[in-house]
Amino acid sequence: MVGVTRQYISDVENLKKIPSVKIAFDISKALGSNIYELFYYLG
Repeated sequence: MVGVTRQYISDVENLKKIPSVKIAFDISKALGSNIYELFYYLG
């Protein structure tokens, strides 16, 4: 659906990788969510 591996998704969830804007959008779309609800600024 998104075009990335399960490991990549796990790394994003565990803050080991930062997805590109396109991948972040694709993930949120696949989950039926808004990109702003899934990804927020942690700094």
